[in-house]
Amino acid sequence: MFEIINRTPFVVSLIPGLGKDDVAHMTVLAKGTFSIPIPPGPPRIAEQQIPFWPGDEWNGPEPATSSVRFESDACPTKPGTDVVLVGHAYAGARRQATVDVGLRVGKLQKVVRVTGDRIWTRAAFAWVMSSIRPNLPAMTAIPWEPGLLPQLARSGSKA
Repeated sequence: MFEIINRTPFVVSLIPGLGKDDVAHMTVLAKGTFSIPIPPGPPRIAEQQIPFWPGDEWNGPEPATSSVRFESDACPTKPGTDVVLVGHAYAGARRQATVDVGLRVGKLQKVVRVTGDRIWTRAAFAWVMSSIRPNLPAMTAIPWEPGLLPQLARSGSKA
């Protein structure tokens, strides 16, 4: 039986698996949760660490009609690191249809464009998407739900 002695504030777990030629192995998983202060500053280790996710967690009740909120932490190998941003988008001083949201960790930088809602309607022979509704709230508004969802963002990068 294997045992991990964890002297960190992070979640640690062992994941058994089979490698090439059915050779048994163990993968050590270390998972850390950080909070980003407002106004922006260096991230801090969160008091409450998000637990190990053995399977995907969805944003809605049905996986077929929802996006993934958190992917499973269980995998045979992971040569890199996952960085997951969970939060809310605010448009700034006024309501607007889109806002760019960015995250930088070391040399990795990602920017997504979060949009207001769109509505699909049936036209004569096809479905037509509406223009973006400018419903992203101003900074003083109540947090906009459901927050940052993949279906409300377009991935991209900026130098």
